Amino acid sequence: DNGDQVRAQVEVQAGIPLEILSAQEEARLIHLGVASGFPIYERLACIVDIGGGSTEFIVCDGERPYLLDSVKLGSLRLYDRYLRGKSPQRGARELEKHVAATLRPLIDRVRRYRLDFMIGTSGTIMGLGALDAAVRGIALNRVHGYTIARERLETLEKQMLAMTESERRRRPAMNPRRSDIIVAGNGILIAALAHLGRDEIVVCE
Repeated sequence: DNGDQVRAQVEVQAGIPLEILSAQEEARLIHLGVASGFPIYERLACIVDIGGGSTEFIVCDGERPYLLDSVKLGSLRLYDRYLRGKSPQRGARELEKHVAATLRPLIDRVRRYRLDFMIGTSGTIMGLGALDAAVRGIALNRVHGYTIARERLETLEKQMLAMTESERRRRPAMNPRRSDIIVAGNGILIAALAHLGRDEIVVCE
């Protein structure tokens, strides 16, 4: 919200011209990054990128995007609003309602396309993939290409909501810097999959 102020301050103090990307441009660059390292080819995919303040949705094939959109649903934003210092169970219910209401107009647009599969990228989704693999006893050199079932995400959600942040931090493969906000990010991902009628998502680094 204070992007113009930050940009002006950086230019004054550092002498560096700063460009703030629009949501559309961020989504376009995410598609370029994923398409360069993941075999989408002619299939139709929906890329989901969960950031700290927003989540991008890109419907695309390997050559071009057909839909680029962004919603103000981020793991840090929602953690601060619904989970920080609050009852985890109650906060998760309120978070779920907010995510569903915010996603509804976007989901209606995405559902017009016949998706072949979904791709998840970002630290949150990579962290969830690594965590799920560790819980299942699967040794991974890298999480790229790992498929996470929605059912597994729902199981992880129940487990993590029953833990304190320090307990979550000690879980195998948990990134300690994400042990707090990962629950909120997982809520966004579960809702996106559920409302799009998808049972799984494949991780892309």
